[in-house]
Amino acid sequence: MKVTAQAVVPVAVMAQDDHGVSGVALEFASGGSLDLEADPDDPPQHRLLLDLAALGLTDTLSYSLQALDRRQLGDRGPQLVRVEGRRIDVVEVAELQRLMADRQLRLKEDYSLIKDRQIRAQEVVDDLLGDPPEIGDPDLLVAAVAQNQVTARLTRETRELCAILDETILNRLDAGPGAEVLLQRRLADWKDQPVDEPYSPGVWSALASDYGAGRFGRLDVVGRLLDMAALALKLGQSSSPAAHDLLVAARQDPTPDRLREARVAQEAVITDLSNLLDRMDEWEDYQEVITLVKSLIDDQRALRDRSQQVLRKQPGSN
Repeated sequence: MKVTAQAVVPVAVMAQDDHGVSGVALEFASGGSLDLEADPDDPPQHRLLLDLAALGLTDTLSYSLQALDRRQLGDRGPQLVRVEGRRIDVVEVAELQRLMADRQLRLKEDYSLIKDRQIRAQEVVDDLLGDPPEIGDPDLLVAAVAQNQVTARLTRETRELCAILDETILNRLDAGPGAEVLLQRRLADWKDQPVDEPYSPGVWSALASDYGAGRFGRLDVVGRLLDMAALALKLGQSSSPAAHDLLVAARQDPTPDRLREARVAQEAVITDLSNLLDRMDEWEDYQEVITLVKSLIDDQRALRDRSQQVLRKQPGSN
């Protein structure tokens, strides 16, 4: 895992034993440990929030997780289970932004492929409208399956988009005035989510909705990602499933009106995908501007430093 020095890193595990768990701890390879807190309402769930800035962690962090049960085995005491090989790399903000920009580019390509798939799925319905089918026509099943495949791919890619959004929030990459309020809300949502269900579309939909309602004030990078997530969640959770449901219903009643209704729903999916891809294009342009501005700032700082060095070398300078 790569994070910035300002990141907060949520750590959550499930630990349970027939005899009960006495404690779970995160043990640093360099020495020292931190206890994870058990959920009072669901004791197997244990959580810890690592605030790297507060802990002063600025380098690679290797750690293990260990759990102790409550069983006593003679003179040996409780049993211990340890998970080794955990690591967090603290990197510069620019490096993390580059890695996330690469993921975002791949994601845009995947959404573009989904749009192509949706267009092909709609063409199947166009063929059915041109030659109205009978009940049980195999092409009706083909149309429904094609739409279900679009939904499955939308769900997968939207999860990745929300992961990028989550990392942007947790790494404090947004300089907007509402960023810290949003971070606290995200951490509250994390504490309320089951440990074994780390991704919940409903949680992200509520977050995007609250942002749209102005509850977090102005956001920069995160705001743009929340806008994209809102569109993506709508596609995977309602627009595409609605088109699929209409196609399933058309299998039992393949009238032209039903098929046209399904086609209209598919057209809405294509429109939403086009809007999402437009937002992603805008995001790329925004990132390029940010990179250019940062480069200019770095150049200006380097010029200032060189000027100060020259001035210090001149006779009579302080």
